[in-house]
Amino acid sequence: MGTSFTQFNGFGFWAKDYALKVWLMLLVHEISAMPEPLEWLDEAKEEWRFQATFGATGCVLADMDRFIVDSERMNAINSICQVALAKLNEKGDTLDPIFLNSLGTGGEGSSYLNHIETACFAIVAKKFIELLEGKLKFTARNSPNFSC
Repeated sequence: MGTSFTQFNGFGFWAKDYALKVWLMLLVHEISAMPEPLEWLDEAKEEWRFQATFGATGCVLADMDRFIVDSERMNAINSICQVALAKLNEKGDTLDPIFLNSLGTGGEGSSYLNHIETACFAIVAKKFIELLEGKLKFTARNSPNFSC
């Protein structure tokens, strides 16, 4: 399983691809639930859907610098992240393979066979939010891997 570096404003964090792809897909679902998302949010949604569903490893890109260019956008994404994280935590201590497979992440033929602790995905979500808020100051050289 690959790992990818998610960055924003020169900082970032490493996470396993499967966890990052699930997180991005949860954001896609939240944006899709919006009645009329702004054009830039729709673009982010489509890019994140692609990143979550393509089959390559080690190169999952959230491309946050492309989509989050001002405080208004940062606040919008932060709100979406907070809702997605709350819904993730409501799922309980583990996520079952039926739910995980329903997300369609990982590419053609990819599937989950076992339950996975929700914390494996929540840590990625929290680091994504910390990065967004400017609280995470790791670089690719010194960031630990923040997923199970």
